[in-house]
Order: sequence, then structure tokens, then C-alpha cells
Amino acid sequence: MDNDTRTLLNLTDPHLNFPHHWLKYKVIKNVRVAQISCTLSYTPRACPNCGVINR
Repeated sequence: MDNDTRTLLNLTDPHLNFPHHWLKYKVIKNVRVAQISCTLSYTPRACPNCGVINR
């Protein structure tokens, strides 16, 4: 994924790593959707939403 696409999609976290084939199209409940795949370059200490500690 290039920097222009990251900016357009507002994916500003520098810790996101995108594979070569990062975009896939799927049909979910008869609706065609675009799915973006990526991984986080580190393991977070806790969930940012609920605070559960990651062990």
C-alpha cells in the first residue's frame, strides 16, 4: 500500500504492516465489500477500548 492510499483511508498508525496483496473483495450478506488486511508490528499491552491486559 502506498502512502497516498494510507492517507486517503486515514490509516495513520505507523505500526501497521500491509502484505503485498492487502486488498480483497468479498460478498457478505449479498453485499460486495472491500477487505483490507494488515498486521500490527508489536503486541499491545492492553486493549485500548476495554483495558483488558494482553498476556
